[in-house]
Amino acid sequence: MKQITIILLIILITSCTRQIIINDINTNSEGLFQFGKTPERDFYFDTDLPDSLIFEKKYSISGSFNNSSMVFYDEYAFAGDLSGNIYAINLDTKKITGTQNNKGGVFVCPIINKLRLFYVTDNLDSRNSTFYMYDFYLNIYHAKIEIPGSCRNEMVKTNDAIFLLSSDGTLYKISLMGEIIWIRKTNATTYCNPAADESNIYWGNSSGQVIKVSLNDGSILGQTKQYTAIEGGITIRDGLIYVGDNAGNLSCFNTDLQKIWEYQTSAKIISNPAVSDSIIIFGNLEGNIYCLDRNFGKLIWILKTGGIINTTPIIFKNFTVVADLNKKIHFIKNEDGKLEKQIELEGRCKLSPSFFKGSLFIGYDRGNLLELKYE
Repeated sequence: MKQITIILLIILITSCTRQIIINDINTNSEGLFQFGKTPERDFYFDTDLPDSLIFEKKYSISGSFNNSSMVFYDEYAFAGDLSGNIYAINLDTKKITGTQNNKGGVFVCPIINKLRLFYVTDNLDSRNSTFYMYDFYLNIYHAKIEIPGSCRNEMVKTNDAIFLLSSDGTLYKISLMGEIIWIRKTNATTYCNPAADESNIYWGNSSGQVIKVSLNDGSILGQTKQYTAIEGGITIRDGLIYVGDNAGNLSCFNTDLQKIWEYQTSAKIISNPAVSDSIIIFGNLEGNIYCLDRNFGKLIWILKTGGIINTTPIIFKNFTVVADLNKKIHFIKNEDGKLEKQIELEGRCKLSPSFFKGSLFIGYDRGNLLELKYE
């Protein structure tokens, strides 16, 4: 009887779930359409973050988060969880307006292109993943592509394609119509968020190499010699490539993959570094947050939080915001690294912070999503 009750409850919950159907988006509106805003991974906002951030809304969803982020379009926010769901939130009404239920877990940020949502689920039981192209205006799937292996690396969107990098080092170029254009295998375990410039895409692997591949035809154009295994994400700015490794080194390469400088920290780096015009800020698993001169790799300041930093910071003109696994959000002065304020949450921070239309979004344990806003 107990098992029957549970089954009926699951059916009831599933039947009450409303799909994501949105037909009121202004397609000329602004948005943040992928992890890090751009293919280069831009975590810098050219504005001051005011002191007057106040509680706006807490949203509750069914699953927890990975250290990814959210995307935004017009008045809507989209987030995925580890239960395999994609959520659409109306930021005007402050309500979850729809959910797409899928098997597996959503470990990486969705991508938006016009009225279509691209996302991938990692199907743990079958050791493969599924790439989806969903039209939230027409409420139909234009594509479902089965991908061998795990997909927990952030996708890249360019003007004409989506690039998906699996954990076995296979790169897929998928058209914005949902068709595979080409596949490039590298046969190296890969847990790194790739990034792309106008011509090429770059990522690191567990063999300690940074690889450069043509966006056009998938040809491998270069790779570094073997260093320490790389699980930190790639960030590109002004022709320089920044990435952290498992030994705690933050390295800077040029686009020819020549190392410009390296800064050594004391613990593994698994998130993307955030880069502004003049500085680079990143954290490691020992809970230390570093600020370096981005051109020369010289230390400007270090803040020891005592937590674990596995999310990507976002930089404003005056402050940097960092979430950690010690249930805290840190607001740090860019000038000197002093902790301006700290917000303690009810659970461990999981999502990397997101900022859109004056609101700061933080995801933490048990599917809690917090919106802070200023006027």
